[in-house]
Amino acid sequence: MTYPQNMDPKAIKYDTKRLDHLGIVAGICHEIELVDMIDSMLATPSGRQVSCGTATLAMILNGLGFTGRALYLMPEYLENKPVDLLIREDLVVSDFNNDTLGRALDELFQAGNGYAIHSTSSEYGGIKQRWLVVHSEQFEQLESKQLDKQVVRATMQVQKAVKKLKRQEFACEKDARQAMAKFEKKLKWHKMTAIPYPVKKHAQSG
Repeated sequence: MTYPQNMDPKAIKYDTKRLDHLGIVAGICHEIELVDMIDSMLATPSGRQVSCGTATLAMILNGLGFTGRALYLMPEYLENKPVDLLIREDLVVSDFNNDTLGRALDELFQAGNGYAIHSTSSEYGGIKQRWLVVHSEQFEQLESKQLDKQVVRATMQVQKAVKKLKRQEFACEKDARQAMAKFEKKLKWHKMTAIPYPVKKHAQSG
């Protein structure tokens, strides 16, 4: 590591934060765009520094932190956590106060985002583990609609590809079945059933 000129390395202060398993949890939440998904379901955006979706992400991290602390102790819980990495760069521990979390819970309730929560504990390798499953019926319906749209688009693409495949002619039945098997491997939600048939060609008059 290099230091600016005339700076004593011993004078640099280091701050240690604990990431633990929360890095994986936060990474998954960011990958599925949980914060944006929750905020988009609100009637009107809050415009606050910590949105409803961001506060929800913090509460999920608290619930999976194996500490069992009440939500009003969120700032204390996040004190030794890298908030900038887990949640968002421009946020600090004091942003997640009782008022922020309370407003977020009110917004979730008003939006009809009902949740069912199940908690269970286990032990693996001598380490106690706490698992928290959160289910939202409204999110499930939203994901189902999105999946239906994906299936419809995929079906249209498959239908076009099938028409193209049907126009091809093969030297023998084996070649035709190999082509169908190769085509079917590319299908994600569909299964193809087809029967090759011989094409009769009339000899041209000489």
